Amino acid sequence: MAAPAAGQGRALSIDRFAVALEIRPDRSLAVREAITFAFRGSSAGIDRRIRVRERRGGAEWVRRLDDVHVFDEAMRPLPAEVSYPGPYARIEASVPGASNATRTLTIFYRVRQGLVAGDDADELDWNVTGEEWDVPIGVAEAFVTVPRGVPGDLVRAVAHTGPSGGGGSDYTEERGDHFVAFRTTHPLGPRQGLAIVIGWPRGYVARPSSWQETRWFLGDTWPLGLPLVTLLLVLGLRPVSPETVRILWAKLGLALAVVAAVLYAWGPGWLGPTPWLVPAGLAGSGLVILAFSPLMPRRTQAGVQALARHVIATLMDLAVRGYLRIEQVTNAFGGTDFLFKRLKPVAGDPDLKPLEVLTLARLFRDDWALNLRLLSEVKRDYDSTVPPIRQELYRAMVADRFFAVSPETVRILWAKLGLALAVVAAVLYAWGPGWLGPTP
Repeated sequence: MAAPAAGQGRALSIDRFAVALEIRPDRSLAVREAITFAFRGSSAGIDRRIRVRERRGGAEWVRRLDDVHVFDEAMRPLPAEVSYPGPYARIEASVPGASNATRTLTIFYRVRQGLVAGDDADELDWNVTGEEWDVPIGVAEAFVTVPRGVPGDLVRAVAHTGPSGGGGSDYTEERGDHFVAFRTTHPLGPRQGLAIVIGWPRGYVARPSSWQETRWFLGDTWPLGLPLVTLLLVLGLRPVSPETVRILWAKLGLALAVVAAVLYAWGPGWLGPTPWLVPAGLAGSGLVILAFSPLMPRRTQAGVQALARHVIATLMDLAVRGYLRIEQVTNAFGGTDFLFKRLKPVAGDPDLKPLEVLTLARLFRDDWALNLRLLSEVKRDYDSTVPPIRQELYRAMVADRFFAVSPETVRILWAKLGLALAVVAAVLYAWGPGWLGPTP
């Protein structure tokens, strides 16, 4: 999503905000912004901010801007600087002669990971103008080029105008061969903007390879390797002060400790999100999400969030098919609980998949002696209820070739690598200098 910042210390307005977005085969975006500013009084330049960090599904979604260039009306390059304060990418450009004048500036940039990968669809979720301009915008336009491999009749699109979360619909939409265009029908006031969402079923645009994601990761985290490079350079020089060596080893140990912590906590996420199976149209059920949001203990919520969504989807699907019913009830203490009622026999039912049978068996016990179960009881029996479902889910995902290796195995390997690096870091920090000889 994009969000510019208003220019303080000068008076201006935006007559036209036109954006062209091309979705590339590698899921990146090629963006061209033509913004017409009306400057009143003197001004040194513009300050454009684009949101590149946001929370999605409990995790941080990060986009990266590359190849940023700013041009004037004659397509002459303008001096520009790019920084990353907080959740934004900030583009500052000098505009000569921006005093009581109207200037159209063109900003080009590429957005890495421009598409959001959903369970069954790919989406472009982009805030064309943002809602942080403290000045009005006369008209906002967005022209989106859709990949040629995507059938036009499968493309869905929607836009919103006004303040953030307002859900205004003051816009027109036009479609053609491989493009969707939006245009506002009324001026946007300060702190108002145009946001668009375009999506299509997954599979038409290839997802980044593991090698590409590794390149991106190394490109973003290369400073973590500076302590090691510095150490090697210094050790290649003679003479070297033992005190200098001690400090360098200590810094290397601390750097490895940071890397170890990152691997241990977030490593599995670098290989892509943990899978979950959500039947179409069922994942958004407010009742079931409300029921299962407190299902898992706090210490395990982050690690099995995908599993919770799978259980939610499976139970909701079974309820729709008439195998169980979910009712809200009041417990003995006046609080809210949820009651699961089994409505059909399960054993030998050919319409049930192994994972569905296991889910019902864990919920109502393997001997099918129970027909009723409270959510509070499931919470108390979490350790005996959920782990078998997780193992069956991962087994099915590997069997269906969604993954070459169980995500649980990957998680364990990353955790072990993080722990191993932590041990190496501790050894380097404590005893590293001794390897080079006694400290004087």
